Amino acid sequence: MQLAELSQQMQQAEEALVAKQEHIDKLKDDAEQHKTVMETVPVLKAQADIYKTDFLAERQAREKLHEQREFLQEQVAQLQRENEKLKAEFEGRALMEEMRNRHSEMRPSPQPNFLMGTTPFHPQSVTGRRQNVLEEQPIHYCPKCQYKAPDMDTLQIHVMDCIQ
Repeated sequence: MQLAELSQQMQQAEEALVAKQEHIDKLKDDAEQHKTVMETVPVLKAQADIYKTDFLAERQAREKLHEQREFLQEQVAQLQRENEKLKAEFEGRALMEEMRNRHSEMRPSPQPNFLMGTTPFHPQSVTGRRQNVLEEQPIHYCPKCQYKAPDMDTLQIHVMDCIQ
């Protein structure tokens, strides 16, 4: 009986020993897995830091590009306004030039009246004046008082005042 009891205790002890050994093996496997995970955590953290740095750099680059885009759009708008202003000015000048040409075609250009005493008559000076007149822009004179105007606009303003 003792032998059967002892034999049974031994068998129970062996079974307990096998169970303990299985438990130890399982804990060793878990420890190995945890060790592998613990080794990959710093690598993953380093990758996350690199991704974060890249993301922040890209964000800054996008913000800088956005600022440059806004600046360039503002410049384009300013240049378009300036272009429109220059176009309007050009059209105004073209219209004035057309009016000037139309008026100069309709009437012969009045000659200065030398008899009024404004300029003494010298044949040499007349020849010199003809050359100067040909070289310069056409000179406009008031038909009433012979005022010499530098351009058609000034002459028109003067004529309106002179007539009144």
